[in-house]
Amino acid sequence: MNRLITYFLPTGRTWDDEDLRKHRLMITILLVTVVYAMSYVPICILIDYTSALWSIPLTALVCVLLTYALRSGWSLVRVCNLYLLNLCGNITWVWLTTGGIAFSPNDPAFSALYPVIALLLIGKRWAIFWLVCSILLVLANAVPVVLGIELPMGMRPEWVPRFLVISVAGHAVLLYAFVNIFETSRDLAQHQLE
Repeated sequence: MNRLITYFLPTGRTWDDEDLRKHRLMITILLVTVVYAMSYVPICILIDYTSALWSIPLTALVCVLLTYALRSGWSLVRVCNLYLLNLCGNITWVWLTTGGIAFSPNDPAFSALYPVIALLLIGKRWAIFWLVCSILLVLANAVPVVLGIELPMGMRPEWVPRFLVISVAGHAVLLYAFVNIFETSRDLAQHQLE
């Protein structure tokens, strides 16, 4: 994994320790997201969850493209913001095609990851921006529920509670992985500094 992360680092740059750590963290998050997203594809095929069958691989593809964009010299701020925008678009699509935020088997708390990732990678100002975006995203997706508008359910009803359990567990694992990666890279940087 370390060799893969090193491959995607922009070449010909002089790195300070913190900048290198954040770039490595961004690459790791992108690659973990690809694996995480693609792990849902067999489940979606099994339960005939067609609305997610194109959005999940598309999210993974965008993450792969963003690793190459970072390698080619795109700024960390641009790549991180595009990554978070990609997640927002995917989760909104999934909510809208599976009954809406209140009935969807996709954990709405997933949107709480956006400001955390921004804080870890690109700073407080962007974290506040993504916190506001997360709140607005949840509120906007609650409008159909409040207005009593029924949204299509993109999977068989008997799978909704099962997929919700998988979704919550998966998001907990993803959050743990992101924070653990951050902590490990910070501890390593601190150790090297000492």
